Amino acid sequence: MATVFTDRTHQMFPRLTDPQIERISTIAERRRVRAGETLFDIGEQDMRLFVILEGKVEIVRPGSEGEDRIIVHGPGEFTGEINMLSARRSLVRGRVLEDGAVAVVDREHLRMIVQRDFQLSEILLRAFTFCAVWRSSTSAAAG
Repeated sequence: MATVFTDRTHQMFPRLTDPQIERISTIAERRRVRAGETLFDIGEQDMRLFVILEGKVEIVRPGSEGEDRIIVHGPGEFTGEINMLSARRSLVRGRVLEDGAVAVVDREHLRMIVQRDFQLSEILLRAFTFCAVWRSSTSAAAG
């Protein structure tokens, strides 16, 4: 049976188009990443947006028996949560699964994207919001 979240997976975890990635890349720092590298960790406050250009990145959260995988992002997908805009602490960990490259956007530049690029703002904020609602519902169900 499908849930509101499985029906909205494409909105929770969208894939950016090449022109959208190019617009982000004008203000992002491109860097190489290696398998096993932690891009951000649970409790981290200085969050950044990572657009995966090459390779794969997994998002995990603490579970009853270690870590629970939420998703694996590939090229064109991005990491992030609404907490990035408000400087709250991260609730998840992002770790590189395959060597590759990412475009890194700090909070200041993310805010600039949200304020100046309607299309990207809509995509990013929708994804962040759906993920926050999903996380709240799964936490409530587990507790």
